[in-house]
Amino acid sequence: MQPVKNFFNTYRPYIIIIAVGLAGYWQVAFMHNILKWDMMDQYFPWRYFVSECLRNGIFPQWNPYQHWGYPIHADPQSGVWYPVVWIISFVHGYDIYGNQFDFALHVILGGIGMFLLVKYLIHNVEIAVLAGCCYMLSGFFIGNAQHLTYIVSGAWIPFILFYYASMLQNNLWKDIVRTSLCFFLLMTGGYPAFTIILSYSLLVIFIIHAIILFSKKDVVKLKRFILNNFLFLFLVLFLSSGLLFSLLIGFQYFTRSQRLPIEIINQAPFAPQSLISCLLSLVTATDRVFVNSDISMSNLNFGTICFAAFLFTFFRKKGKKEKIVLAAGIFFMLASFGAYTPVRKFLYDFVPLMDLFRFPAIFRLFTIICFIICAAYSLKFLAGQKNKVKYFRIILISFLIFYLLMGIAAVVKDPLFNLQFFWGYSLNSFINGLNFWESALLQSALIFPLTVIFIFVLKNDFKKNYKYLFWIAAADILICAQLNVPVTVTSDIKSSKIKRNFSKLPGNFPLPENKPAYMFSDSSGSFMPFWKNLGIFYKRPQFDGYNPFHLKGFQHLNSQPQVYNPVLKNNIAFFSDSFSFFSDTIREATVLESKNNHLFFEEKLKNELTVGSMKSDTGDAAAIILFKPDKIKITTHTSSQQFLTLMQHDYPGWSVSIDGQKVRHFTSDYMFITILLPSGNHRIEYSFENKSVSAGLIITVVSLLLCLALLVAKRKNPEVLS
Repeated sequence: MQPVKNFFNTYRPYIIIIAVGLAGYWQVAFMHNILKWDMMDQYFPWRYFVSECLRNGIFPQWNPYQHWGYPIHADPQSGVWYPVVWIISFVHGYDIYGNQFDFALHVILGGIGMFLLVKYLIHNVEIAVLAGCCYMLSGFFIGNAQHLTYIVSGAWIPFILFYYASMLQNNLWKDIVRTSLCFFLLMTGGYPAFTIILSYSLLVIFIIHAIILFSKKDVVKLKRFILNNFLFLFLVLFLSSGLLFSLLIGFQYFTRSQRLPIEIINQAPFAPQSLISCLLSLVTATDRVFVNSDISMSNLNFGTICFAAFLFTFFRKKGKKEKIVLAAGIFFMLASFGAYTPVRKFLYDFVPLMDLFRFPAIFRLFTIICFIICAAYSLKFLAGQKNKVKYFRIILISFLIFYLLMGIAAVVKDPLFNLQFFWGYSLNSFINGLNFWESALLQSALIFPLTVIFIFVLKNDFKKNYKYLFWIAAADILICAQLNVPVTVTSDIKSSKIKRNFSKLPGNFPLPENKPAYMFSDSSGSFMPFWKNLGIFYKRPQFDGYNPFHLKGFQHLNSQPQVYNPVLKNNIAFFSDSFSFFSDTIREATVLESKNNHLFFEEKLKNELTVGSMKSDTGDAAAIILFKPDKIKITTHTSSQQFLTLMQHDYPGWSVSIDGQKVRHFTSDYMFITILLPSGNHRIEYSFENKSVSAGLIITVVSLLLCLALLVAKRKNPEVLS
């Protein structure tokens, strides 16, 4: 029993955080209910595809099943470069259980990261544990549960801040390596906007610290500090080589690489009225009209007690660090308001890269981090200042008055509300059916007594009764979280049902029939909750899909219905004996009325496409004999020379051979791969491999293994990296 007791005492904070995290998201963690919305429509299909490739010995550079193919390796949200996805894929496979494990893992990692950060800042384990619990059950994780890359970002950012702060203070190599690894994980697994915001945040910290060292005229420390940051940047670049090469190659082909209009940038803000979520988070989850934004982006809750501690920050003396953290939190909050304040517009106009991403509400993650840190400082202050507790108690009493008034107003505004209706519905259906006042009454009724108990225990002795206060605060954030889980986190659909349905889907990479493109679509084969990106599950090449990552060629074709609509009538691999150029507008209109397999080429090919006579015949045939993400093989029989077009997006990395001999291919109809095919029987092979991306993969893997080996060696031998 003694070893068990020692283990518990050593790892007690982590055990508590894990337990609270599992309790807060038990529906997901214990594989009871699936996640919802974008998680099922986007993130799960992408990672499912990545897993299928890896388990079949293919590194996923190309996804042929969506938008007529696209370079999934260049999509930073796909998970292609994220080691956690690799591990889940190889160990278990990224099925629905793998998806839920992925989510729960990162939520708990976020809690542990915040615990380490707060413990480092305030040197109080108990308060740091509470901070970790409040963070992983906060409105960011609860509200944005459908956005897996947001959750991954929220998991690694506290670790990065912790290790970077430790690196600044201790100048240790291990902290440089750890910071670099965590930043690499953020870049490859998270949402790019968080990487951009955090990079600027670290730059500000770097400048402030450099100014401090310069003012002290400590040249040795200043040089070491600058060197450490260069090493950090160097390691991140090496670790992220694969992703960075992919982005650099594809930048000219992406639609999202261009400056967005400010109206698009300001979509889905955290509206000022959503500040009510700090006390009544369920209200902002159930009333879309009130928040005037996406309900996923309208939750700032990080616990009633923690919020009271944050407000107490304004009524006590603060150190320089606390003032900077508080100012940063307020700045990020103003940015999250979007068009309601000029801050986001200022960033859009004057800060590079801030014009590339939407949703101002994502800034609220940094607000929550800053406010929780301020709350932690306040709780530590209260533990050592017995005479100051009364001001904290006044804040809590004001909360009680607020809950009481909201409850009374709810009864007056909506007297028909009655909890007896709950017994006729599932918890999910019941909570999702609540309106503004019903939500306010329900949450007020649950949090009011907890707040009363907290004030009563607080009255006796804050320091003496701290353990009780911790569990009351933990119960508070758990209740707030569980009230919102049915709205923004989980679906009514059981995980086991999805697991059974997926066992019926095709494995590996079966051959698709060479049929007209319009027959492969999300309009057929849907099963709840999946209705988008079905081509990934059924392993069929589709023209449609749900993905904000678009190539310009696909967008151009999609915006030209006079070309796009006829193209849909062609087979996946089809023959053509007529062509023209996009400049020949008169001929375009005439030909398209009678021929759907007529090809269009860019004007620059006019002097290069000099072909002899071509003729397609009813006896010509093309059969797909292999269809994998990195290789497609087709056998053909034709009586005359003609064009053969494969309905996959032409992109750097594609090569084509006829009977083993490489041939030149052209881009037709803005995007498709077309070759000039001689008459007779032939075997055509299409291969996709971008050599630069493959080199980047090698650099990434080698760098990752070296960093991990150094950390392991450091653990076994403290002299390493010293």
